[in-house]
Amino acid sequence: MRKIRWLAVILIVILAVLGLGVMAWVRAPRLLEVTPAPGSTNIPPYTPVRLTFSRPVRPDSATSRITIQPVRKGSYAWEGNTLVFTPSQPWPSGATITVQIAVGIRSKQFVSLPLLKGQAWSFTTSQTLLAYLWPAAGGADLYTLDPLTGDVRRITTTQNILDYSVSVDGFWLFYSVELPGNDTALWRQARKEAGGLLQALPAPETILECPLAACRSPRPSPDGKWLAYERTPMDEQGQPGTTSVWLLSLDDRTTRPVSQPGHTTFHSSWSAFGWLSFYESERQGFVVQDATGREIGFFPNRTGELGGWHPEGSTFAAEEVILETIGTLGTLTSSHLVVYDLTKLDSAGKPQTADLTQAVDLEDVSPAYSPNGEWIAFARRYLDNPRWTPGKQLWLMRSDGREARPLTQSGDYNHHDFAWSLDGQRLAFVRFNQTILTEPAELWLIDADGSQPIELVKGGYAPQWMP
Repeated sequence: MRKIRWLAVILIVILAVLGLGVMAWVRAPRLLEVTPAPGSTNIPPYTPVRLTFSRPVRPDSATSRITIQPVRKGSYAWEGNTLVFTPSQPWPSGATITVQIAVGIRSKQFVSLPLLKGQAWSFTTSQTLLAYLWPAAGGADLYTLDPLTGDVRRITTTQNILDYSVSVDGFWLFYSVELPGNDTALWRQARKEAGGLLQALPAPETILECPLAACRSPRPSPDGKWLAYERTPMDEQGQPGTTSVWLLSLDDRTTRPVSQPGHTTFHSSWSAFGWLSFYESERQGFVVQDATGREIGFFPNRTGELGGWHPEGSTFAAEEVILETIGTLGTLTSSHLVVYDLTKLDSAGKPQTADLTQAVDLEDVSPAYSPNGEWIAFARRYLDNPRWTPGKQLWLMRSDGREARPLTQSGDYNHHDFAWSLDGQRLAFVRFNQTILTEPAELWLIDADGSQPIELVKGGYAPQWMP
């Protein structure tokens, strides 16, 4: 009888242990799905990592047990039971990204059981390509170049591309094309499909016809809903009228100007927040609006040259004319890089400014922020006689103006059109000879530390990196 009791006790214990095990298996969180999927390839550089759990888990226990290599800055957010990591800087081009989940992620339930099995998987990002127009002498088409293999691909064959841009996700190309007479048009063309490159590019679609007008400089918004562009009306003799920035809705194809009729506006640019900046000549400054047309800020500026947004979206850099009195020598005019910060307003409600150049005898122009926002590429020329050169050189400085250093030292050549690779490791640029103006422009590539400069295409211009 006593033996039967012991067997019953043992059976109860075994059943209890099994019950606890079943409860642990049922109530413990499990990782149900991950994206990008394990082993997937050609993943765009800004693709978020998504992890879907079987039940709600404690946020701190999850984020502290996720390791991503190579390390990237970014933010975590929850969508139900799905944890989303969005990188703030792109994944490296053509690289293998490894994600590892350690055990110990706990559910939110009263009996907080942990994730019982760790996992690791990887995916491969797409190789970024360098796009450019060729030839600079006219009749240009769009090309791409793979910087690793040197392979060149011709994207268009119409010989009438005026300029172009690439959507943030790399899925769309936008062209401004010249048509017979004094007409132009804006085209859109897909260049990717889910999971990789299209085998063959489809024919572009016309998204806007511009009879007797030059529609140029298409700029897609970060959310893909709007296209900013410049419109210049032309008369029958081809004489241009007033240039103005317009917005095209990519949903319903309606258009509207961003400023009052008759005002001259140009050099549009989008911030990461979806704010649109453009220069307005009548006000002598850059206007910042949201997509509805509500003005968010204004940056006084006399030059009107194209500026650039910090990747985080609230700081804008541009060149500005500086007038300085130098003793008995009179007034010296130079160009400095100025940063406008919408997060810091003065007593009058205007964005605070900072002069990054802070020198009398320098001419700094064409700022371009690196993808992580830590550096600015720009062109510099000394104005004093001993160091003056015909051309401006490519320089780098920290985003606060420190550690300025030259990357090129070819005094006869002017350097411009700076385009950072998406990983911030290289810079594409265009240079042309200021002393022999008949020489064609040259498209170059250089590492961000100034090493390995290489000429890519003679006659190439307008470089942009395509994710």
